[in-house]
Amino acid sequence: MKKIMIVLMFSLLSYNSYADDSKEQLALQLLELSHIQETLNTTISSYSVQLDKSIPNLTQEELNTYFQKAMGWDISKPALIKVMTELYTEEELKGVIKFLQTPIGKAYSEKSPIFSQKFAQIIMGNFQQALQYLKERLQSKQQTD
Repeated sequence: MKKIMIVLMFSLLSYNSYADDSKEQLALQLLELSHIQETLNTTISSYSVQLDKSIPNLTQEELNTYFQKAMGWDISKPALIKVMTELYTEEELKGVIKFLQTPIGKAYSEKSPIFSQKFAQIIMGNFQQALQYLKERLQSKQQTD
């Protein structure tokens, strides 16, 4: 009886491990079909261009290299897979993958890096405006104190 229980427990653990691996593979496939690596590269490049203007003594290439090492695909991929497997069921992952393999889904995912680049530019512009506003407010407060 003990042997049967041990075999049964081992089988269940093996199945859960296989299911997790399968779900992780689905998450990776979804990330790849979604062009997340390209989106991430575009975002990093956009940040490098924007920050190159405001950080002296660092070139755009140096900023890009730093951001790739700090938050590039190789660094981000395991965390993104973990988030995907925690957020979505296996059925949901399969459904989104199926959608992204349709012509409309392909068009959507191919345009995602372009959208992300434009979104990053908007956010960076808004962020710079917010920083300028805060800087002016601080200067104004210092003058009145």
